[in-house]
Amino acid sequence: MALRNVLYLAVLPIVRLPKRGPLSFLNAFTKIGTPGGIQNFGNPVDNPVEQVLTLFPIRELATEFFEEEAYEYLRDFQAVADKYLRGGHVIDYEYGLEKTDDGRFVVQVIQNVK
Repeated sequence: MALRNVLYLAVLPIVRLPKRGPLSFLNAFTKIGTPGGIQNFGNPVDNPVEQVLTLFPIRELATEFFEEEAYEYLRDFQAVADKYLRGGHVIDYEYGLEKTDDGRFVVQVIQNVK
């Protein structure tokens, strides 16, 4: 019989700051809120911004999605998890959605282990 780890999906924004000196990150943030200043903020050479998917064992840390987003993020995570996050003690995954009180959804990921 497999054991189960109940986990919850979260989307974390990552902002990488350029390395140009001890306080150079201040220059990047002065671009925000100025007309045209944000245009180069997400430039991959200068300051890439990305999202990272991760799992938490605590539901309160999960991202709450609108329904269409929940299905998109679930599909994206499932494609990676089923291919790359199996092996060792991890047998497979099961996925589900939990509806919140305000009508959004939390993605539940059940990791089956042996």
